[in-house]
Amino acid sequence: MASSSSLSFTLSQTSLQSLSFPLFFFRPSLQKHSIQTGFYRSGGYARNLFEEIIVRNVKHDCFVRRERIRTWAFKPKQELENTSYLEKLEEKEAEVKHQKKRKISANGDSKRNQEPRSYRRSKRVEAWRKVTEKMVELLTKRRNKNNNKQKDKKNKEDYEFTVALDMCSKKGDFQTAISLYDSALEKGIELQEYHYNVLLYLCSSASTGSIHPSKSGTTTNPNLPKQSISINKELRDYARNRGFEIFKKMCVDGVKITETTLTSVSRMAMSMRNGDLAFNIVKNMKRFNLTPKLRSYEPALKAFCDNQDLEKAFGVEAHMSKTNTIPLEPELFLLLKLSLLKNRADKIYYLLHKLRTNVRQVSLETADLIQAWFESEEASRSGGERKRDEREIVKRMERNGGGWHGLGWLGKGKFRVSRTEIDARGFCLCCGERLETIDLDRNETEKFAVSVSAIASMREKHDSFKNFQEWLKRNGPFEAIIDGANVGLFSQKSFSLNQVNALIRALQRKLETKKWPLIILHNRRAIGENGRSIVEFWKQANAIYVTPTGSNDDWYWLYAAITCKSLIVTNDEMRDHTFQLLGNDFFLKWKEQHQVRFNYQDGKFEFQMPPPYSVVIQESKRGDWHIPIAEENGLEIKSERERTWLCVKRTNLSEQSRKNSYFIS
Repeated sequence: MASSSSLSFTLSQTSLQSLSFPLFFFRPSLQKHSIQTGFYRSGGYARNLFEEIIVRNVKHDCFVRRERIRTWAFKPKQELENTSYLEKLEEKEAEVKHQKKRKISANGDSKRNQEPRSYRRSKRVEAWRKVTEKMVELLTKRRNKNNNKQKDKKNKEDYEFTVALDMCSKKGDFQTAISLYDSALEKGIELQEYHYNVLLYLCSSASTGSIHPSKSGTTTNPNLPKQSISINKELRDYARNRGFEIFKKMCVDGVKITETTLTSVSRMAMSMRNGDLAFNIVKNMKRFNLTPKLRSYEPALKAFCDNQDLEKAFGVEAHMSKTNTIPLEPELFLLLKLSLLKNRADKIYYLLHKLRTNVRQVSLETADLIQAWFESEEASRSGGERKRDEREIVKRMERNGGGWHGLGWLGKGKFRVSRTEIDARGFCLCCGERLETIDLDRNETEKFAVSVSAIASMREKHDSFKNFQEWLKRNGPFEAIIDGANVGLFSQKSFSLNQVNALIRALQRKLETKKWPLIILHNRRAIGENGRSIVEFWKQANAIYVTPTGSNDDWYWLYAAITCKSLIVTNDEMRDHTFQLLGNDFFLKWKEQHQVRFNYQDGKFEFQMPPPYSVVIQESKRGDWHIPIAEENGLEIKSERERTWLCVKRTNLSEQSRKNSYFIS
């Protein structure tokens, strides 16, 4: 018995010490029963009680022991204080003991007595281990319940703070947002990355003088402001100071710094006209393993332009090139305006070609600025004194793909700027010069094809795209590629192979050729009884490629049209995420010269072929410029015939020589 007691004491002590929380809540419900049974002792109450339970139940069956522990652990206080209930429990134990003795006397020696003593001891230890685990589980649940109550309260405060902060962002109310921030610090609310970024966005916007209410969430409430909110100078200074304070607290708390965070801080530096600080923030993003975005450069660029520091402003543009960040029209407009102010003809020439590659068509505001430059005295003095060889210029233009030479200002004399239109043949109605068709050159075509192939191979399953590339090498090239799904579903409730076949016949008549185009079709469109004979006929002519299940047929017809340098017949505007992966370097230029749109009217197909000229800024071999305007009175251009162009030419050249090509044609 002593050994059992010692063993039980060691086990219970080890089990109870593993609990990292007090067992005081056993005391009220067991105090009365403990006094009656003589188990109550002051200090170490629960542990001593468990020791006595084990010692006392060594001779009893495991069921009785577990039943007793379960009763004490789970019965409510009223039942445990009921003496009659405890007496019934004692009677039940006595009855079980009596039945066990009868069983032993009936069967002779029991199986238990035949077992080794060490084995019986291990069984008791295992039984008690299970009971102890159950008790630990119960205590853990009770502790977690209390913790969850505190956690729920904390989560409720965090949720209310986040909702209120979001509403401040939607309204552009930075003062209330700062009040919420101060209140959150008093309540001990732990601010996350999102909270800091919203606060910094509001402070940085207010420090610049105007806040644009956030577009996040639904803004159906008519009380929310729709336009920017102006901020006076006193509040600007307050917002900037609090913004830097919040950023410092963010760093002290060890919250993750993101590109959004540093861009907001850079905007606060811009509000102080401190372009150097704003630019240093962008340059140090690399330390945080962050890649600057276009918006990251805007504060530094704007600060340098406001300070009329031309060299530092173009230093920002040079850093963009190093990080492969493409400046768009707003950034180029700032540089163009500063270059015009400084009368830097070389910078303006550089920016015109940047607009040509990155923007292609300019806004009305940019067109007005360009016109102001060409009509200035400084522009008339631009141009080299040495006359360049025309053959050198033509050769350079051919190497560039046409439409520009990049040799600098040509000619001498004043410029004359007119707003005109281009006719259907590509001739300028002002000067009579014919605009060029600018397509991808050989190197650009190869790079574009490799880019499409890399993305498609990564996204397509198995070797399906690789198999298509090999098939295209064996059976190509083709004069035209058909987007089968787009054609077959045009103005149809269900896919029609007959409509695809009719379009192919109409296209052959339009191109005056009998050669078959390549039809790209998903396999689910090619399977079925209807039109099976048409598909078999196309297969015999090697005029169809069926893409496998799970593939995106857009990649197939796009790659085929690029590598074959052919037309692609589709009404797909190519604006979804699939084509956004390609960027604007080559895609827009290629699309303009290769996409054929179609319409079906009065029982026949009509095709909208690519324009005979490229709608992009063009520089002629004489030094003249033609600049397309993207919109007219804020409205998008629906037809190229309606588009307005800037026609820029030197006035010292013979008007008759300029118009000869137009009238002769």
